[in-house]
Parts: sequence; structure tokens; C-alpha cells
Amino acid sequence: MNHTQFLADNTKALTVAQPQMAAWLAANAPAPETLAPRLRLNRWNMLDVELEDGRRLFDAFPPQFAYRSWPPTEQAERSATIIVGANLGYGINHMLEQTPPRHRLLVVEPDPAMLTLCLGLTDYRPFIESGRLAFIVPQFDALVAAVRGCDKQFLFGRILLQADLPSQQIGPAYAHWTRICREQLDALSVELSTLRRAQDVMVGNELSNFRRALADGDMKSLRGALGGMPAVVAGAGPSLAASAPAV
Repeated sequence: MNHTQFLADNTKALTVAQPQMAAWLAANAPAPETLAPRLRLNRWNMLDVELEDGRRLFDAFPPQFAYRSWPPTEQAERSATIIVGANLGYGINHMLEQTPPRHRLLVVEPDPAMLTLCLGLTDYRPFIESGRLAFIVPQFDALVAAVRGCDKQFLFGRILLQADLPSQQIGPAYAHWTRICREQLDALSVELSTLRRAQDVMVGNELSNFRRALADGDMKSLRGALGGMPAVVAGAGPSLAASAPAV
């Protein structure tokens, strides 16, 4: 099989949609022709990568068993999955097939050689161009920005973290980036949960004040209630210009 069949087209799509990732790959990826000797058929008669000790990534079990539990069963359309370890794309492809079109996939692959092989074997252009599939540069700031960009999925769905078990045979970088991803997801959870509680308090106060105003018949009972407290009053209605001087 031609292991560079889709590499050029996928790289062009990355250059347009994810230029930071394309630049990182261009600076770090080995020459594609040097990777061909690493590709072998495993005992399942599937294309695989040979490790330094002669084993293949999927010698223990075939891909269909490795990824069958990955697709979410609830809120999938409103959720996202972060995958650490691309291998030859088996896990990515399974998720693209088994999740709805609005389910986002973010892939962290610390080995540029493995990412080159992955991009050469499958045409990911439609998913890259639509934003459904994003490859994240294995750098702390890039990962933080990617996780924080999933705030809608956190608020209205779920963010799942899937560490590719076969890829962890390659080296410790995969466990390292899995830990970093988990820490950033925990930080996002704390931040957004705190913001949500603050918003709940604000909305509760607003409703309480509205009920008081209705009960009293006007807003006079609120006069001076926040005396001495700094505040910003903003609105989008047409009366803002006339009311602002009085406020």
C-alpha cells in the first residue's frame, strides 16, 4: 500500500486550516520514503508499525477490539474527544465512522514520524476543512488553547479523553501528554464550574429582584440597595441613550 498516498493533500489542508500544526510537521517530520520499512503486516494480516524490538503495535489485539469502547453513547453530537496517539489512524477512523458529524476530534501525536504515516494512509481533508478533526501540536500552549476551545462541548456535552494504548508501546511521550491533557481538562472543569455558579447566583438575584419589583408595584424599593458598590450597567435596547444620563 502506498503510505504517502494522501500525505500531500492532507498537508495542504492542514496548511490552510491548522497552519501551526502544518509548520510543526514540516519542521520535524522525517522524509516519508524513510518510513516505508517500518510498515509490516501483523499476525491479523493488517497494516502495522514495527517497533524497535521487532513487535508490532497491534500484535496483542486487532484495532477493532482496541477502539470499540471509544465512541460515546450519550450526548455524542454535543461532545468532543481528545485522542493521544494517532498510530496509523485506526482509532481516528473508527471515531469518524462511529460518531455524529458534529462530534469534534482533537488528536495529539507527539511522534512526527507516526503522524506522517497516519496522514499518508487516509484522506482527512473533508474533516480537517470542516473543523471536525484537529491535530494539535504537542506543545503546552497549543494544547491549552485547544482544550479551552472546547468550552461549548464541556458546557452542553462532554469532553472525553482517550489514550491510545497501542501507541504507548512506542515511548513515554504518550503517557506524558495524556497526563497533561487530563490536567488541562480538570482545570477547565474547575474554571467553568466556578463561572457557572457565579452566573447562577447572578440570575437568581435578578429573578428575586424582579419578583420584589412586581410585588411592590414599582422599583422604588430597590433605590439605594447597592449604595457604595461599584457597578457597570449595560444594555442593548433603544432606551439606553436616553436612560444612561439618569443612571
